[in-house]
This record gives sequence, C-alpha cells and structure tokens, in this order.
Amino acid sequence: MYSAHRVDRPAQAIDIEPFGLIVHSTGPSASGVYLHHRVWEGRTHYPPPEFWDDVAQSGIGVYYMTQRPMNLRTGTLAQLPTGDRNAFDAVVRQIRARVDGGRS
Repeated sequence: MYSAHRVDRPAQAIDIEPFGLIVHSTGPSASGVYLHHRVWEGRTHYPPPEFWDDVAQSGIGVYYMTQRPMNLRTGTLAQLPTGDRNAFDAVVRQIRARVDGGRS
C-alpha cells in the first residue's frame, strides 16, 4: 500500500488517499484499489494557517516530497499514525471484498 497525502487547497486540508494491491507468492495482482474521498478516522487533517502561508510564499504549489510516516523506514502496522493505519485497513477491506467476489 502507498498512502498518498493529497493537498486539498480549497478546503485547506490534507487528505490521505491510499492505493493498494495484493502481492501473491507468484507476483502482484492484476488489479489494485485507490480510495478517493472515503471516510475513516484520521483521513483528513487541517494544518495551521502558517502552513498555507509558507506554501503560498514558497511557490511549491501542490507538489511535496515524500515523507515517511514518523520518519521510519521500517516498523509495524501498529506504529503507523491513526489515519495511515485506518487507510491501510480500508484498502485491505476493499481488496478482500473484490477477491472474495463482492464489491464494497
């Protein structure tokens, strides 16, 4: 799973939008899931106004460099921040629903 943090400038928020796929012992699955505008605890956070002031002054626009959760390279699922862990769980639910023949 890749947990993208999308800047939603009009809402002055940052939303988690995960993409995930299954990797079987024979290789990756032929399809994956991308969760856009879903709901779970911690999905959206609202940076302080100073953040948006800095963005406007920097000229960086909507492009941000990748940042590891909690600045860790490895760890357990329990170490993920709440929003990212809930994003992971949401991706797993969607993949399992599709693999099991249902749709969620």
